[in-house]
Amino acid sequence: MSSKAHINEFLALMAAKYGTSPKFELVFSVIKKNSLTITIKNVTNDLDKKAIEKDIRDYYKDKSEKILNIIFLDEKRISDVDILRIIKVISPAREQRIVSEFCEKMKIVKNKENKDRIIAIIDSMRRKGLLVRVKLHSLQYGYVPTEAALRVIPHGAYRNSSDISRALALRKVDWYDRE
Repeated sequence: MSSKAHINEFLALMAAKYGTSPKFELVFSVIKKNSLTITIKNVTNDLDKKAIEKDIRDYYKDKSEKILNIIFLDEKRISDVDILRIIKVISPAREQRIVSEFCEKMKIVKNKENKDRIIAIIDSMRRKGLLVRVKLHSLQYGYVPTEAALRVIPHGAYRNSSDISRALALRKVDWYDRE
């Protein structure tokens, strides 16, 4: 049976178990022949995530395809405040570094779709006056939060505050080889 037939059979089993219009979306990506990456969107409950992952692994354990990755994406995870907080800690920073830090901190997949969404949010915040684009080197530009953005970002003297994170990040900077 081909990968496409296995995918259709699995989708039919999932529809039988979770209904014809489940609250989540499955995206299958064939990376190499007989290798799949499965992206699952809009699953918010951890128990549901475990059950769906178990269903996928159980179905594909005896099949010719191997599951490379099972990735859960939460569409609601990319917020302006989270991005501003990261920019505050690592500023001045280029778009690529902001995307990398955000994906790492929020534990989301660093793919083209998420990268484009984050860059669109950064551009929107720049147009709103929350970020300023500054020149770092000859052809490189970075972003720095404005005073208005600093008022929006949660702050305080607790352990995980953006102020403490910024101070610790400044301690690690190599001032002679700045981005």
